[in-house]
Amino acid sequence: MNEGVEKIKAVLAAAFSLHMTYDKAKADGKIDVADLGLIIDPVMKLPPAVQAVTDGSALKELKDLTSEEREALHTWAKGAYDIADDKLEATIESALGLGLHLAQFLGKALG
Repeated sequence: MNEGVEKIKAVLAAAFSLHMTYDKAKADGKIDVADLGLIIDPVMKLPPAVQAVTDGSALKELKDLTSEEREALHTWAKGAYDIADDKLEATIESALGLGLHLAQFLGKALG
C-alpha cells in the first residue's frame, strides 16, 4: 500500500477507534467516569481525520483508489480493529468493502 491511502486510513481509524472505545467502556455493563481514560486514543485520532475530510485529501484519495489499495485498506481494517459484536463487525466489514468499491467506481466514472 502506498502513501495514497493514508488520509483514508486516518478517517477510518478515528471512526473504528471511537466504536472500540465504546465497546471497552461498556464491557463491565456500565459507562462511567472510570472509562474516561479510554477516550484518549480516539480523541488523538480525530484531528488528522477531521483535517483529511475538511481539506478534501481523503476524498481525493478515494477518487484515485486502485483495486490494490482498496483490497489493502479492507485487509488493514479487518486486521487492525476487532469489534466485540461479531455480527456487527461482519456488517461493518461488508459495508466498508462495498463503500470502497463504490468510491473506486465513482472515482473512475466521475473522473
